[in-house]
Amino acid sequence: MDFFRAGVSRSNYQFRDDDLLKLQQNLFSKINLSNYALIRGLYCLVKASMLVNSRSLAEEAAYNLFIALDVAFHLILRKLADAGVQNPSTRDAQFHLEEVFGQEHTNLKFFDEFYDDRIKSFHPISRLGRRLYGPETYSELYQLKNHLKETYKCVILGLDPLEAQNP
Repeated sequence: MDFFRAGVSRSNYQFRDDDLLKLQQNLFSKINLSNYALIRGLYCLVKASMLVNSRSLAEEAAYNLFIALDVAFHLILRKLADAGVQNPSTRDAQFHLEEVFGQEHTNLKFFDEFYDDRIKSFHPISRLGRRLYGPETYSELYQLKNHLKETYKCVILGLDPLEAQNP
């Protein structure tokens, strides 16, 4: 009897869904390594995903998420401009994401709910007041991180609203 296999049969194994692996391979194959903005945004998103696991590094996680957010915004603006939108705005970028993800149109600006926190984080003295510490909360950091993961998936795969229904 093999000590390390005692009580284990093949039927106890659970395998990952192939769809997740296919999505991962598709994402990796479509990352344009010469698009330095995309690489910087992905770098900051991955770094923030590690930093957010430590309470003492939450502010650094937020800085990286805000950089990733800014990069995502500019990549979407570029996509909209390439599609013929004249001088795309923050509302155009948000509208595009709402279309891609099949959400109701809110008439908000791109990631508007995080804009004030971004200002407070990077500018301790601003029109929003004076702050000794960043305004981040863990729930907001995780929410932003998760939204950005989906946004980058959209940016990398080049999803249009019609394609988004079957990525």
